[in-house]
Amino acid sequence: MKRTLLIALLLLTGAVLADPDIYRWVDEDGKVHYSDCPPPDCEVEIVEVAPPPSESQIQRAEQELQALLERDQRSMELRELQRREKELLREEDQRQDVEDLRECIRARQNLHVLEQPVAVYRIDEKGDHVWLDDEDRPAEIERLKAIIQEKCPPPE
Repeated sequence: MKRTLLIALLLLTGAVLADPDIYRWVDEDGKVHYSDCPPPDCEVEIVEVAPPPSESQIQRAEQELQALLERDQRSMELRELQRREKELLREEDQRQDVEDLRECIRARQNLHVLEQPVAVYRIDEKGDHVWLDDEDRPAEIERLKAIIQEKCPPPE
């Protein structure tokens, strides 16, 4: 008998827990309340509660979540690659700026020497001295001025 009562009590408890009603009411102060037990002296409204998701809905949601996480990971990796690429481009620009400045300095130094009334030579790949003729000097001066115009920063 005790066993039958226990089983009946468990079945009733399970039925109540499986589909409890949720009540909504407003008290005298205008405050909204929700509960599974209605108050004895208030007008209540039964709130429709959505049923829990099915197993297939849960699996579909987990798959969608996994796909979103993977897409987010790929997006983060792509942003990191783009950041690195910008950084490499910035470093390459800085190296080019340094090289341009070196060429500017060399051109200014060589121009200064060419504007002096002295004999000028360069050393070729064999290590021999190659003298600059007086008729070649103006063309070399113009070439150096063009390099200075292109490579040197404007004066401030």
